[in-house]
Amino acid sequence: MAITHAIVKVTQGCNIACKYCYVDHYGFGSKKLILMDIDVLESLFSRISEYVQSQELSRFTFYWHGGEPLLQPPSFYESVYEFQQKYLPSTKVTHLLQTNGVRLTRHYARLLKDLGIVTSISLDGPPEVNDALRVDHAGHPTSAKVIQGIEALRSEGHPLQILCVLGPAAMRRGAEIYRYFRSMDTVWMDFLLPHASLQHTTIDLASMPSQREFAQFFIDVYDEWMDEANSEICVRRLRDYTQLLLGAAPDTCIFSDDCSYIITVLPDGSIYPCDDLLSTFPEPLGTLQTHRLETIKVHPTLCKVCKNSTLMFAKECLECDYFDVCRSGCTNFRSDKNKSFANKYFYCEMSTLIIDHIRSDLLRRLSESGIRPLPSS
Repeated sequence: MAITHAIVKVTQGCNIACKYCYVDHYGFGSKKLILMDIDVLESLFSRISEYVQSQELSRFTFYWHGGEPLLQPPSFYESVYEFQQKYLPSTKVTHLLQTNGVRLTRHYARLLKDLGIVTSISLDGPPEVNDALRVDHAGHPTSAKVIQGIEALRSEGHPLQILCVLGPAAMRRGAEIYRYFRSMDTVWMDFLLPHASLQHTTIDLASMPSQREFAQFFIDVYDEWMDEANSEICVRRLRDYTQLLLGAAPDTCIFSDDCSYIITVLPDGSIYPCDDLLSTFPEPLGTLQTHRLETIKVHPTLCKVCKNSTLMFAKECLECDYFDVCRSGCTNFRSDKNKSFANKYFYCEMSTLIIDHIRSDLLRRLSESGIRPLPSS
């Protein structure tokens, strides 16, 4: 699979200090703010232009990430647009930016809208939930500033998209948190799990919610989402579980059997696999300054996470009745110290409980509709 996505760390360093931050946990954060300069940004577009032409790609996706990407001045993203026009004029380019929202003003929101950059906000729920783990460097709550950023986005006509990391404070509040996000007119939400595998967890295991607690959170969100019956609202993981149960393809990378199509670029131009894999592969694959992406694509590290790699899935997973829907979750969440991913998914029990609930609900809805499912062959 060709490289079609780049996670671009335009900063190392952040203006808040989330207690579960996997970037800091894996040693890729920085107490000193490091910004990608314009020369590195241009090298990025130049390298991708070479690669797009050599592979005859029609599309490419950028994830503008950090640290906190809005610590870059607005002129940085004006340069993004200029370099796109210069180097990728015939390519369908998607720009996705993830921000904590603290520095998001109406001026910045208007610029992002004008440049066609789809922006999502990190928020973990109502203030008492969000501020349990998302605090600034002095330990102060961040919710009030994030809400101001959300209002700036909404006032400039951005559809509201929210990324929510699930911590202990969110447990047993799934329906409430869903309704809270919908009260802001959120149209897209993704509930993220704390990074966890055989190697490490970003939330201490003593305080980590149980698999059943995580599952119940998603089940409660699912019930609210389905009862609302609004096709314009997307709950990302639950949408994909539902699509997979119905025989459709998922949209989220955690259900993929190939992680080699995503690269991560740090501010200095060094290139890595997907940033979820930084803890397993902390050594760079190369740099923008010295390596073409054709060379990066055949690097042994990317070959370990490509389709058909024997390191990707455990035999017990491949033989499991749930595999076609669960897909063993995010690759990082089944890693071990030997750099193999052929292990059981950390959130295996959670996944089976959610899938069972969604399957039963879909069958119930099908039965109530008067349509009888076809007998299995």
